Amino acid sequence: MVGIVLTPEQVRSAPAEVREWIKAQIEAEFAGGLPLGSERGEAHRVSALSACRPDEALAVLDRIHRHYMACQVFFELGRDSPGIPRPPELHRTTVGDIIGHARLDSVDHLGACLATIQNAFREVRQDPGAALFAFDERGGC
Repeated sequence: MVGIVLTPEQVRSAPAEVREWIKAQIEAEFAGGLPLGSERGEAHRVSALSACRPDEALAVLDRIHRHYMACQVFFELGRDSPGIPRPPELHRTTVGDIIGHARLDSVDHLGACLATIQNAFREVRQDPGAALFAFDERGGC
């Protein structure tokens, strides 16, 4: 196995095909470590998500405000990616878009940020099973 480290500048300056390939690799790697729903099971998984009310979002931000990158990822969770279909009550983005927009340096860093956000949301809800986000088989969040 060989690992390659690329700077954000190198990725941004790469040809579009290379950036798409990198994005697909990141999404596949990240999705590989997460429990995913099938196409048929996706509706069940979505129904288990908890909507985040504005007062809860403020409380989550209050808990994570010292974690700059977690805050960036939290805001990205509310951003819709253009051209990605979604139910009207959900925001849907991709793992690659979150990593790119938040300028994270690794999938592991994204995972740590998401864990911080999820823990804060569960604390706010006082529900250890509350889920603010989920992932699908296509790298969507």
